[in-house]
Amino acid sequence: RFASHSREQTLHCIDILRPNVHQGMDLLSEVVLEPLILESPIEVEYAKEVMEFQAQEQIPELVLGEALQVAAYGADQQLGKLHFATSESISHLNATVVEDFFQKNIRNNPEGMVVAGAGIDHDELVDMAKEHFGNMEQKSAPTTIPSTYRGWCH
Repeated sequence: RFASHSREQTLHCIDILRPNVHQGMDLLSEVVLEPLILESPIEVEYAKEVMEFQAQEQIPELVLGEALQVAAYGADQQLGKLHFATSESISHLNATVVEDFFQKNIRNNPEGMVVAGAGIDHDELVDMAKEHFGNMEQKSAPTTIPSTYRGWCH
């Protein structure tokens, strides 16, 4: 299983053999709906160190992409804000902040979730999705703040 994050989405993916699809969905739903968010000092410090490394040692393509987003939308708009953590923002990271983000954007926002599969019967996948994610209730959805393109055009 792996997770990846981009500016507008988080992807949780699991690659399993067909006979294990039900166990895989069990695992995936547990990871997505019941993550273990710990506040232990060692884990928090490790996460901060990793993010500081990211902020300082980004590959040029990532830095360029960030700069293009800021140039296109402005740093004051949602799409122009930096995607990667800065040294200043890292100091505010803790389990409470992560849990709050998780509650607002994932656990209480099933309308923002997509379950997809390949190599599995569609009806079977729908049934499993309903079983594992069907009891989620839509709470207040995260506020979407529109961004206006300000970059150069012909």
